[in-house]
Amino acid sequence: KDKSVVFVYSCHDGTSMSYLDSMLKQLSVRCSDSDWGYGILLSDHTLYPRDRILVNGEIVSSALFEKLTRECQKDVDSNGTRISPLNASIKERYDAVLVNIALRIFEDQKVTTIIVAIPQQEAPNYDSKSSTPPTDPSTDTPEDSAPVDVSTEIDDSDSSCYLEKMLLDMYNPRSIICGVESLPAYSEGLPEAWRKSLVFLMRKHVHLVSASQPKPVRLQLLSLAKAFGITIELAQPLSTVQAAKDTQLGIFGHGQQGFATLALALCQTWAYQCGILRLRTLAQGMGEYTVAKALNPMRQQPNIGMPDSPFNAQTQTSLRETPQWMLRGLSGARCKGMFHSVEAEVG
Repeated sequence: KDKSVVFVYSCHDGTSMSYLDSMLKQLSVRCSDSDWGYGILLSDHTLYPRDRILVNGEIVSSALFEKLTRECQKDVDSNGTRISPLNASIKERYDAVLVNIALRIFEDQKVTTIIVAIPQQEAPNYDSKSSTPPTDPSTDTPEDSAPVDVSTEIDDSDSSCYLEKMLLDMYNPRSIICGVESLPAYSEGLPEAWRKSLVFLMRKHVHLVSASQPKPVRLQLLSLAKAFGITIELAQPLSTVQAAKDTQLGIFGHGQQGFATLALALCQTWAYQCGILRLRTLAQGMGEYTVAKALNPMRQQPNIGMPDSPFNAQTQTSLRETPQWMLRGLSGARCKGMFHSVEAEVG
C-alpha cells in the first residue's frame, strides 16, 4: 500500500496543521469504507505527550500509547538501539523518542498518510501583525536567483534533520510533500534548520508547496528547486479561489487566510497523488485541479507519482471545482497542539 508523508514547516503561530487535519477528517467521513487513514504529529503539547499524536483526527488512546511506549523501551533495552544522535539536546532526544512511538502507533493503526509539523526553531523578534509578506512572483527572474549551498550532509552523529531521516527510514513513504508557511516580511532567507531539512529532503524527490514569501525567501526556494530539479508550487491566495470566497474560516486571527491557503494547496497536492483529484494541464505549463469522477473507494483510484507532475517551478495552481469536504474542513478547523487540551477543558 502506498504511503505518503507531508512535512509542514510551521511558524510559531501557524495553524496550517489544524486546517489540514480538519479537511482530511471531513474526507474520512465521506470515505468511511476506504482502507486508508492519516496520522498527525504535532510539535508541542500542554499536558500529555500523547496529545501530539492524532489518528484520523482523534488523540491516540492512553492505553495504546502506553503499550507502544513500553515496546519502544523494551527494544532500546534489549538491542541497545540509540534513537537520537550523540550530540542531540535533551529536547531533541525527547522528540526522537516520541517520533519513534508515534510511528509505532501509526503502523498499528494502518495509517497511510503522516503529517508532521516542523517548527521554527529560532524565536522571531517581530510584531506578528506586520508579518504578512508581499507576494509578486511575476517579478522574479532566473537571474534573480542567487546560488544556494546544497552541500548539507547528515550522518548518525548529527542532529540536523535527524527526525526527518528517522521518519523516512522507518515509514518508507512512496511520496513526500513539503509545505512552507509564510515567513515575516523582513526575512532575508529560510531559517537555517529549515534550509538543512529541505536540502536533505529534496534529495528524495519531494513536491514543495510554499505560501507567499518575501522575495529573498522565494528566490532561495526557487534556487533550491532548480538545483535539485524538483517541483515547487506557489499556493494561490485563498481569496482568488471562487468557491472559497464566502467560506468562513474556523480559526480567527491575523494571518489565517495565509495558513488556510497553504493547507488547501497541500491538501490538493496530496489528493492529486492519491487520485482523488485529477490535474488538467493548460497552456504555458499552468494547470488546474478538477474533482475526479470517483471519490469512493479510494483504493480504486490510480496511483499517480509526483515525478510525472506537469508542474514547473513557480507554477501557481487554481482549483476549478473545490470539493465541498475541503470547504467544510476550512470552516470546521480548530486549533490543535498547545490549545487542544485547553479547548477540551473549557468545552
